[in-house]
Amino acid sequence: MPNLASLWPNLLYFCIVPCGAVIAGSILLFLILKYYNIELPGGFKFTRRDPPAKDKLATSEKPASAQPPPAPPPAQSIGVQFTDSASMNVNITQGDSISAGGHAIKAEEGAVVIVEAESPQPPTGAAAPTPRVERFIDRGPIMSSVREALRNRAATAVVGVGGMGGVGKTELALFLSKEFNDALWMEVNSRSLEQVQFSLAFALGITLPPNTDADGRAELLRAAFAQQPRTVIFDDVRQGFDLPKCLPPSPPCAVLITSRLRQLPGVRSQDIHSLNVMDEKQAKELLSDEGMKGALEQEPTAGDDLAKLCGYHPLALRLAAARWAQRPAPLSQFNAALTHRLTQLSGPDPKDPTANLRANFDLSYEALTADDRRRFRALAVFAETGFAPAAARAVWNDPHPDADAALTRLLTVSLLQNQSRGEATTARGLSPLPTAERFALHDLLREYALEKLREAKEDEAAYRAHAGLLIEAFGREWNPEKNPQLTIELDNVAEVAEWALMAKDSFVLGSMATTPRNWLMLFDMRDQQMKWASQSLALGIEDKELRANVLSSIGDVHTRLSELPEARARYEEALPIYRAIGAKLGEANCIQRLGDVHTALSELPEARARYEEALPIYRAIGAKLGEANVLSSQGRLLVMSGEGQKGLQTLQDALDLYAAIGDKVGQANIYTARGH
Repeated sequence: MPNLASLWPNLLYFCIVPCGAVIAGSILLFLILKYYNIELPGGFKFTRRDPPAKDKLATSEKPASAQPPPAPPPAQSIGVQFTDSASMNVNITQGDSISAGGHAIKAEEGAVVIVEAESPQPPTGAAAPTPRVERFIDRGPIMSSVREALRNRAATAVVGVGGMGGVGKTELALFLSKEFNDALWMEVNSRSLEQVQFSLAFALGITLPPNTDADGRAELLRAAFAQQPRTVIFDDVRQGFDLPKCLPPSPPCAVLITSRLRQLPGVRSQDIHSLNVMDEKQAKELLSDEGMKGALEQEPTAGDDLAKLCGYHPLALRLAAARWAQRPAPLSQFNAALTHRLTQLSGPDPKDPTANLRANFDLSYEALTADDRRRFRALAVFAETGFAPAAARAVWNDPHPDADAALTRLLTVSLLQNQSRGEATTARGLSPLPTAERFALHDLLREYALEKLREAKEDEAAYRAHAGLLIEAFGREWNPEKNPQLTIELDNVAEVAEWALMAKDSFVLGSMATTPRNWLMLFDMRDQQMKWASQSLALGIEDKELRANVLSSIGDVHTRLSELPEARARYEEALPIYRAIGAKLGEANCIQRLGDVHTALSELPEARARYEEALPIYRAIGAKLGEANVLSSQGRLLVMSGEGQKGLQTLQDALDLYAAIGDKVGQANIYTARGH
């Protein structure tokens, strides 16, 4: 058996010493790697970490009550450079993390580490933006309705009419937001659903898992809002945005939405309020606030005209005031120069929709499909008083279902105003009309549509289609009392006639002067009628019947003006044309009117002969109104000639005919004649 004492030196040199060296080396290497930055080949890095401070170790052994709270390290403003070349300054405390510039940022040892990009979260907070106006002008009853809804913790919306921004939706929301301490402002416009959801989460102080889908994020947001009830304002919600996936529960939250859309998913139709342009008082108040108070006091009427020129549109009014301030002048002179409103009412940036009317309208127009753009611009042919759905179908040349669907779409995006809510009235003093569907473009938006129509070179076809509709409608109905709804179309007659003047279209111009002649005479539009008729003659009219009608129409105006020789000359020029083409009604009308001229000139035998010539023609063709008119004139003539009894009987015959055909004006005239 070996002697252990003799083996000890060998164990010491060959086993214990090498093992001790390995252990000591390992400890030394560990300490080096722990406390010093070392970079090894292959990209391996070791980061130095300081050992815990002694005072902290000691503090942990003391009772918590004996420890003063440690003072937080001061926040420092540190510049950050992102990989996309963007840069910004952030205030951050060492060891903390914040979100800025769409990234999560952490401060370590005075340096800033960009931990990860947090797309799609944008740098948008919950604070409301600075109002664009110093003083908000109260917009009337809509303010009370929206305020009450918010106080009841409901969801409500403010929609601008006319498809336009700048009518004050955002300013109204900003004003009301100041009344709620818990208001959370969220700008939507062109941002995506994900961006808005992440911004809401950031404002609420919660984290949305990056792999959660839109529905999952919506559930998390609703749960957070239930725990943190807020008044949430979604500004400028546009078409295609999935609003329900951002809406908090209401109650307990209150929600206010501003949009150009009249249908908003998640909001009841009765809770959507239309904000119209300003009224005259509000418009002048705005102009006064914009530095025009003195000018308005000096020229109050010109101030009214300026407000009208701007369509009472808040943005247009502000732009007009800014333009006036650059070169102050008498308001009447300024108004006269404000002819190209869309061009002149613009700000320094032609692409900025908040300071440029055309850019503002572009947002709504460019969101339409190509077909709906065509339809929208064609609506420029209608007057400011608007149009019926049938008129839109005619101008668009669309079948009934397609046209009605298009009208609904244009209403939804607020490019149309619905004028048929409640009872409509005629524009020219007749009794109230029954409610009927009627739509219109806002004045300034109509000017924009007309620009687009002309750019597309579609104006001639659209105006001709509109003219055809008017000729057919007025040609079918001769009596304004029987169809008072047509009265409002006189503005469209004037619109088409003015286009025909510019286009030198004698047929359309002559038709507008003659087809609605009874309406034109009844509503004292003789100056326009004379202008259209005379200009159409000057341009040359190939259609013989239309030429005779135009001559007769001019004779009517001369008769109304008591210019009897001129009237007779025109009737006598028209009569042989009617006879040559066999137009019996035109011939009889012309003869009867010549009889009226003779009566006015006290040429009674000539008048009697004319009436006796016209009466059998009317009876032969069954023209009851013409027959009644002749009998009425004959009765007056007989009374003037001393044949009172016979004259009264003739007037009674005329009265019976007027009653049979429902002509109340004719009946009233007979009663007046009999009274005399």
